[in-house]
Amino acid sequence: MLATTLIRIPEWGSATILEIIWTLIGATTLAVVTWNFAGAKANLITPVDLEDSYERDAAGVIRRGYLRREAVRFVTALMILSTGITGDVIHSPTSRFTTITGLWLTAAFFIIGLLNVVQSILDQRDRHEVRALLLRSRRASWGGEERRSPPQERGAASQQPL
Repeated sequence: MLATTLIRIPEWGSATILEIIWTLIGATTLAVVTWNFAGAKANLITPVDLEDSYERDAAGVIRRGYLRREAVRFVTALMILSTGITGDVIHSPTSRFTTITGLWLTAAFFIIGLLNVVQSILDQRDRHEVRALLLRSRRASWGGEERRSPPQERGAASQQPL
């Protein structure tokens, strides 16, 4: 019975507040994800710049993972934004009212949109940290410092006396 109680949604102009929030969350998410997608392509060291084939392979896997996650977030942001714009533009006589269930689902989708922004920002931080680690690794190899790695990666296991 509580789930069927109609709740009036405040309006601003010809759109409801919920529709405006959909649009704002979608636009914000799309802006952040687009910015981070470009950063995912440009910020990480290109695998060609690395001497070690293991580092090159690892950098390529990391880069593809960042790009794939940002692409999924981009599509999600487009869906949220298009939902908001559709609600803003198309007038529906029932859009001025919702139920508790409708509010709950709307809040869940708002949170999904905001979590996409948070995930994208955290991935950006990780990307910068990985880039710094790879640069430090590259500098260490140029500076003559010995880098430690498991013996099977360097072939040292075959060089040990029997």
